[in-house]
Amino acid sequence: MSKDPSVLLLEHHLKALKLPSFLRDYPNVAAVCGRERADYPTYLLRLAERELIDRGRRATERERLFAVVRLLWYPGAYFAISGVSWQFLVSILKSY
Repeated sequence: MSKDPSVLLLEHHLKALKLPSFLRDYPNVAAVCGRERADYPTYLLRLAERELIDRGRRATERERLFAVVRLLWYPGAYFAISGVSWQFLVSILKSY
């Protein structure tokens, strides 16, 4: 079954604009807003809120990963200052 050309174009534009939450969530949010008879600004607000939450989560994950990489790059200096054990660092790496 082929998608409507406008849906294909919308998905292409959302990918080009790098809005993954919009792309992933717009059908579900549209259905909820349709049932609630919400206006268009409310629909956009809900999508934008989801995008901001998702970006914040991804930024936090990147910061955690960068901290682990930094520890691996200068492990001796960090271990000497904070007393972090090698086993603790390995357990953090296994969580990724």
